[in-house]
Amino acid sequence: MAPSLGRPTLVALGVSLVLAALAGNSVAHATSNRQSSEPLGPDLIVTHGQLHGTNWATQGHAEKFTWKHQTKNRGGKTSQKSHTSLELVNQHGAVALDTLRVPALSPGEAQKGKGKFTARFDDGTYDYGSYTPRICANRGHKVPEGEDDNNCKELGHLFYLVPFVFKGTVGGVGSLVPGVIMTWTGTVTADLEGVQYADGGLFDYVFYAGSLTYTVAGGDGEGCSWSGTGSYNPATRLTELNTIFGANSRYGAWAAVEPHYNFPVTVTCPGHGATTAAISPTQWGHGRWLDTGLFDRGLGDPGVDTLSGQFNDGHVGGSTTYTWDLKAGETG
Repeated sequence: MAPSLGRPTLVALGVSLVLAALAGNSVAHATSNRQSSEPLGPDLIVTHGQLHGTNWATQGHAEKFTWKHQTKNRGGKTSQKSHTSLELVNQHGAVALDTLRVPALSPGEAQKGKGKFTARFDDGTYDYGSYTPRICANRGHKVPEGEDDNNCKELGHLFYLVPFVFKGTVGGVGSLVPGVIMTWTGTVTADLEGVQYADGGLFDYVFYAGSLTYTVAGGDGEGCSWSGTGSYNPATRLTELNTIFGANSRYGAWAAVEPHYNFPVTVTCPGHGATTAAISPTQWGHGRWLDTGLFDRGLGDPGVDTLSGQFNDGHVGGSTTYTWDLKAGETG
């Protein structure tokens, strides 16, 4: 009997069909990839942007700015009319400073624009802290797009909104001798020096007004009682509050007492009567009326506008504890 040719023919036919199916799937997959990579609608992006003016401002004060942008439709269909905006953004959201109109753009077409405006950074709209300036196409997403997360272009630097003054209370307590304590308390005002001190959002404030009251009280190991009080003007010596409004978000204040400042203290000892002498905080190891160390700041969080805390300098046998509560403000 002659060998049957049916099975090999069917096998060959089956292989051919499988190969054809695989080839067809490959072609279909490639076609699908090509189609998915092609833009199906308008796609508005910002290709270029600039902002000119100061990179910092104080809350409640007006500043003038100019800016430029180029908005492009890189999609596959003509876009409707739209708006491109200049914004400041931080971790809490974005605020638009200015907006420019953009006409309908055909696929691949770009439109340049420039504007100028005056911004007043009012309390309630802007929190203290650092912001990232950016320019965003299709403000309000009025134009339907296949992709909405590529509308904005960051400008590559930070903008800082800082207080004009800090005003509030300070205090401290430290030991003179075992059993005898020196304390001080009062109100102070620190004014912005007027320029950004360094990159990274470092701004300096100078204490220029206020009044402190020093008090000495207690009894020493010899049975002597100590008492005395005096007033001090904290603006008589250059003192500073350094604040960082950038990524590190720290501040530090160090304020020294004039070395020649002193006030009378009366020491009354058993069998010897009372003796009065002028003492200087500096000579007794308390040459600073404020020392915050390096503190994390709360400024920049919604509703937070006060620097406050407590710090102990940790000196063995003579440590000093400092307290402060300084509220940020627009004017002195």
